[in-house]
Amino acid sequence: MKTLENKALMRICRKDLTVPNFKFIVNNIELDEFPVKVRFDAIIFTELLEHLNFHPVPTLKKLHALLNDNGRNYMSTPDAAEHGKVQEIYNSYKEMPCPKKGSKVIDTHMYQYNKEELFSIIDEAEFKIKRFDYARGLGARHFNLILQKKSFLSKTDGKKWPYTL
Repeated sequence: MKTLENKALMRICRKDLTVPNFKFIVNNIELDEFPVKVRFDAIIFTELLEHLNFHPVPTLKKLHALLNDNGRNYMSTPDAAEHGKVQEIYNSYKEMPCPKKGSKVIDTHMYQYNKEELFSIIDEAEFKIKRFDYARGLGARHFNLILQKKSFLSKTDGKKWPYTL
């Protein structure tokens, strides 16, 4: 959802960011097609999962498609076991609708995941967990993960990556 705030932020970033080969784009990863045809070595998807308005797997699959074969997705999100479940809108992430153009978007914590739910959606999106850790957040812990494409991991050595707990 492109809002006045996003347009103002984009103007500021375009003015302040003078890094060569850097392009600032406003995009709703849930509802919009990605605006450029590129693949990335790394995607930083931190403190965003809990804000997704729709079922998380289609968006995670979109991120999966944006990675190079050996690219990594760096993800962090609050641990519902310590932060508490956010269930004001959905009782389960499985109740969340699939992304649909024109849908209302709410800027809040839509759903916070426990470890089992998080691992389930990661697996369904065809990612493999390369590394998993806990990190202290503000008052409660967060999950920190490094994800890679399952297809890349099976091509490289066929080994299952162990979780680092």
